[in-house]
Amino acid sequence: MPVVPESQVQIVKVRATAFCQYGYDSNGIDYGPGYVIISSQSEIPLYSLLDIDIYGEAQAIGVSDELAKDEIELWYNAPSKIPMFGEQEAYVRVLEKGDKPEMRD
Repeated sequence: MPVVPESQVQIVKVRATAFCQYGYDSNGIDYGPGYVIISSQSEIPLYSLLDIDIYGEAQAIGVSDELAKDEIELWYNAPSKIPMFGEQEAYVRVLEKGDKPEMRD
């Protein structure tokens, strides 16, 4: 996969919330570390590889119609972290286009 040149890296300011859910989404993709849900109206391309200042490396592999254009949800592994995280401002760097993860059987 080609990496986007630094001069063309897209940076998006968003409101981030956290979620904790285990299992598979409707596309058969397993929830887990680095799983990011974006708005269906987002400027962030689906499946793109991301660097999020308050989260680290991630991939946008889910879409929600319930999120505003400038909102994302970040996966965390413990329900207790969700209320502590609250809502935070985040800067998302779109590093490169990614591929849809393989579905699980």
